[in-house]
Amino acid sequence: MRNQWKISLPLVFSLLIFFLLYFIIVSHKINLVTADLGRHIINGQYVFIDKSVLSQNFYSYTYPTFNTINHHWAVGVLFYFIHKISGFVGLQIFNIFISFTTILIFLFTAKRKRNLTLLIPLAFIILPLLAQRTEIRPEILSNLFAGIIFSILYFFRERKINFRFLFLIPIIEVIWVNTHIYFFLGPVIIGSFLLESIIRKNKDSLVFLKLFIATSIATLLNPIGLTGSLAPFNEFKNYGYELAENKSVWFLEKYFGKSIYYVFKVVFAFLVFSFVLVLKYKPKKISITNLLLSIFISFMAWKMVRNITLFSLFSLPFITHNFETVKKVFPGKINLFMDGKRLKTKFSNINRHLFLLIFSIIILIYYFSTNQFIKFPYWREFGFGLETGNNASADFYITNNLHGPIYNNYDDGGYLIFHLFPKEKVFVDNRPEAYPASFFKNEYIPSQDDEQKWFELDKQYNFNTIFFSYNDLTPWGQKYIKNRINDPLWALVFMDKDLVVLLKKNQDNQSIINRFQINISP
Repeated sequence: MRNQWKISLPLVFSLLIFFLLYFIIVSHKINLVTADLGRHIINGQYVFIDKSVLSQNFYSYTYPTFNTINHHWAVGVLFYFIHKISGFVGLQIFNIFISFTTILIFLFTAKRKRNLTLLIPLAFIILPLLAQRTEIRPEILSNLFAGIIFSILYFFRERKINFRFLFLIPIIEVIWVNTHIYFFLGPVIIGSFLLESIIRKNKDSLVFLKLFIATSIATLLNPIGLTGSLAPFNEFKNYGYELAENKSVWFLEKYFGKSIYYVFKVVFAFLVFSFVLVLKYKPKKISITNLLLSIFISFMAWKMVRNITLFSLFSLPFITHNFETVKKVFPGKINLFMDGKRLKTKFSNINRHLFLLIFSIIILIYYFSTNQFIKFPYWREFGFGLETGNNASADFYITNNLHGPIYNNYDDGGYLIFHLFPKEKVFVDNRPEAYPASFFKNEYIPSQDDEQKWFELDKQYNFNTIFFSYNDLTPWGQKYIKNRINDPLWALVFMDKDLVVLLKKNQDNQSIINRFQINISP
């Protein structure tokens, strides 16, 4: 027993260091200005009041009845009730709990008898990839559900769990189809197990086929039936606004540097290398399921950077399984990281677990000494709840009884919906699918890039207030805000680290302008 504790204790500390780092990465305060979270909470509130929130734009005065699919309505209900009970702190705790549970599922699925000395360093390597998507989003449930379904199927195939666990999968799929558009991954994962079973000609083929059919039918159990079930195939047909998260790795590394994409490429190369080893030395033992899912999820990640986190999670079981498959091919010295043998060199008295603990401590020191946390996309303040002063602009609007019509930009639409709906509707919000593609191409972008178009649009809607997230890095957004600040028809009355508020110079607004106007030298 003592020997076991001597061996396992360094591993325990290594895992604790990993989860400590991940806890800090996830525990950043919420910037509601650019997040979708505010709109999700209001979705959850109004789905019980007005069913049109399920199928129409609903929040905008520009296209209020435009048909759209609210495929994440159920997560809005969940977020709404959590927020109602425990506020944004509760939502953040929920996000951390789901994130930790998801990683534990993938780690548990990846773990073999003696492969922790490979699995734990790999987990540390993918930490920056996990850090790319730490906002409270519906996709956290997609990562969780994908992990649960994959692990259930894997352990069933290995005869480690009873077939009755399979009945959970269609139930999960019903929840999934109403919480996030990545519900298509359920049938994809099952289909991969089914194809391997057919190719291997084993007795599980019929079970997997029935499960695939049942899970596919489960996707129909959403408020709009077949249309909702087919949403993943139609979602991007109406996208008139390009999002950075939907761009490819090759595209974004030209603009935002290569550091994070270098990490992704290293993990991807390691994944490919692991499959090459199996194909070379143990081709008959290759997991066709893992190979098919690796190809599919890798393509998703290369195509859209938003999928890098999902890729990194699946890389854990795929890579470790491949090295486990070929471990007996290599001599004992190389097997240090796979079969638990001690290194047969002059360091023979040092257990490999101690090396792993030292590695973990070095990573911990590196993260703190270089303050890596601030390099992650959403990490600006450590803690729980909203960022300091996050509600200031909305409070200014409400306290001073300002009114619309409001002209706002893409980023802050969800923020305004949370604070001002239903009293005010927005010009636009961060749902490209909820507006005609022509709106972005012919109205939204031209109104910021072309002064003549702006004057025409202002005449059409008679804007009274401009609410603008000036951290918008688009060239048209930067050009627009400079023009408005220098526009004699508008007055800047509020500014913080995220937003500016401008009022049209008219009689109704004059008293507010007199009290709060901010003069910025050109």
